[in-house]
Amino acid sequence: MKRIIILILNFFLFISANASMNKIGNLAGKIIDHNTQKPIENVMISIDGKPMGYCNKSGKFLIKGISSGSHKITFSRIGYEPRTKVNVVIKPNQTTVQNIEMKPQSVVIEGITVREETFFQESDDAPVSSNTLDIEEIRSQPSGAYDIQRAIQAIPAIVSATDADNEIIVRGGNYGENLFVLDNIELQNPNHFAWPGTGGGPVSMITPEFVKKIDFYAGAFPAKYGDKASSVLDIITRDGNENRFEAKFDVGMAGYGGNIEGPIFPGKGNFIVSYHRSFLSLISDDIGLAAVPNYHSVFAKQVFNFSPYKKLIIDQLWGNDWIEVKHEKKSGYTAAAGGDDVYAHSGQFTVGATYKSIYQNSYSLLTFFRNFNWWKHELYEAGTKTEESKTWSQNTYEAHNKIKFSVIFPETPLGKLESGGYFNFDEFYTDKFMRPDTVFVYAVGTEIIVDTLKDENGNPIIYALDEDNKIKEKIFPKNYGGFIQEEKQFGRITVNAGIRYDYLDYSHESSVAPRVGGKYSISQTSHLSLGAGRQFQNPDYYMFTANESNKNLKPKYTDQIVLGIDKLLAEDIKASVETYYKKYFDVPLNISSTTTDSVDWSSQKINAGKGYAKGIEFFLQKKVKDNFWGT
Repeated sequence: MKRIIILILNFFLFISANASMNKIGNLAGKIIDHNTQKPIENVMISIDGKPMGYCNKSGKFLIKGISSGSHKITFSRIGYEPRTKVNVVIKPNQTTVQNIEMKPQSVVIEGITVREETFFQESDDAPVSSNTLDIEEIRSQPSGAYDIQRAIQAIPAIVSATDADNEIIVRGGNYGENLFVLDNIELQNPNHFAWPGTGGGPVSMITPEFVKKIDFYAGAFPAKYGDKASSVLDIITRDGNENRFEAKFDVGMAGYGGNIEGPIFPGKGNFIVSYHRSFLSLISDDIGLAAVPNYHSVFAKQVFNFSPYKKLIIDQLWGNDWIEVKHEKKSGYTAAAGGDDVYAHSGQFTVGATYKSIYQNSYSLLTFFRNFNWWKHELYEAGTKTEESKTWSQNTYEAHNKIKFSVIFPETPLGKLESGGYFNFDEFYTDKFMRPDTVFVYAVGTEIIVDTLKDENGNPIIYALDEDNKIKEKIFPKNYGGFIQEEKQFGRITVNAGIRYDYLDYSHESSVAPRVGGKYSISQTSHLSLGAGRQFQNPDYYMFTANESNKNLKPKYTDQIVLGIDKLLAEDIKASVETYYKKYFDVPLNISSTTTDSVDWSSQKINAGKGYAKGIEFFLQKKVKDNFWGT
C-alpha cells in the first residue's frame, strides 16, 4: 500500500511540476448590482493597481495571461463603491472565478470623505455582530485547517467545543444553536460524524474551494433567519467556470479527493462536482491504528442561466461515514463499564433548488429542498456481534422538506424591504434499545467497580430504558411562518428592523420575534452600532419522542442586546469593541434535574431552564496586504 500511495503522489507532483512551467493563468467572472442583482457594464478591473480591462454589457469579464501567485484585484466604476479582493490566487493554466456584487455609491454626507477603496465588506441586514469572509480569508486563516467552521472561530464571539470538533458555540450558548444556510438551503449539520442536536464534527463536508463568501451573525440577526437561539452561518458558493473545463486533485492527512468544473451550455450554465474521502483507511495497517474513521462526501452545484434575469441554482450535498472501535475483554470490565465494541454509521444528503427572478424594481427567490440525516449506532459485548450480546443501539433518521419564497424591493420610500414565508414538512423516526443493567459505583478517577447503587431498601438499582427496553417513535411535525424586514438610511444613521412569526403544529406553539438594529456613522472610518432581538428555537425532535409529556415543550428563546464601535485604522486594518447581554428563557431540562431524588432518571423534560451571558469582545483584524495579515 505504501508503494501505491508513493506512486500516486509522485504522479501528481509530476503533473503539477509540468503545469507550473507555464506560470500564467486567467481571471473570469460576472459583476452585478448588489441591490438590484442586475448586471453592471463597463466596470474597470485592476490587478495590483494596474488597469487590465472592462466587463461587457452582461457584466462578464475574462482576463488572460496573469502571472500565477497572489494578487490584489480592484473593481471600480463611477457611481459605485470600489470593491477590492486581496490574496486572490491565480494558478497556472487555470481560470480563477470571481463573481462580484458592487454597491451603489452611498449618499455623500457633509463632513465625511469617501474612501477610494476598502478591504472590508459588511452585511446590509445586520449593523452589529456580523462578519463577512471569503475564500481568500479562509485560505489565509492559519488556525482554520481549511475548514469553514474552524476559520470563523477566530471571531471573539465564538468558542470551540474541543480541538477535535468544529462546533460553533456563541456567547455562552450551547451545542446546536447555530443555523447553517448553504445557497438559501438550510442544513442540520454539514459535518462527518455528527450527532443529533449538534452543529459540529471533526471533518466538514463543505469544500472551502467553492465558497464565494460567508456571512456570520453572532446575535440580533436579521428577521429572515429563524429557529436558532444564538447565531447564523450563511454560506454562498461560487459558480463554476463558464469558459473551460478544469480539474483539481488534493491530498492530506484529513483526506483526499478532487473536483471538476466547467460549462454546461456555452454562456448558459456551469457546474461544480467535488468528491472527498478519508485517507487514514488506506494506511491504517501500516501505522497501527485500531479504530479508523471512514468517510466520503460529495458536493455538486449546477447553474442554469435562462436569461440575464432568470436563473436556476441546484445544490447537492452527500456524506457517509462509519467507524468501528473494538475492545479486548479485560478482567474487571462489564458491558456497561466501557468494554463494548462500537459500530457507528451515519450520513446525510441534501438536494435543493432556487429559482431567482429579477424584475424591474425587485427580485425574488423561490427555494425547494430536502435534507435527510440518519444515524445507526450499535454496541456489543467485546468480541461478539449478536442480538443477544447487544447492549445498546440507536437507529434514527430526521428529514426536512421545505419550500420558501422571498421578495426583495431594493428601493422604496421606506428603504429596502424584504418579505417572505415558508412551509416545512418534517419526518423524525427513532428506534432505541438499551439492555437493562446494574448501576455501578466506580473508584474516583478509575474504571474499577467498587459497589452498586442501591435503592432505599438496599437492593441494587437496575436501569432500564422503558418497560420493553426500547423506544420506537415516528412523528411528522409541520411548521410554517413568515417575516418582513426593512433597511432605511436617515443621514448618518442606518436603521434595520424586522419581525418574524413561526408556528409548530406538533407542540401547537407559536412565536413572534422582533429584531432591530442601527448604525451611526461618526466618520467614514468610525461607526457606532446598536442591536437587539429575540431568537426562538424549537426543541429537537428527539426530545419530543423521549417521553409522551415532552410533546408540550415550548421553544426556548434568547433576548440579546449588543452595543459596538468600530474604527478603520487603515484600508486593511480594522478594530472593534462590542459589549453584549444575552438572556435565556424556557430552556428544556430533565425534570429529574429539578428534584432532590438521586435515582430519578425520568426522560420527561420541562421548560424550567434560564440563564444569561454577558461580556466585552475586542477584535483587531488585518486583511492580507504585502504578504502580512492576522487577527
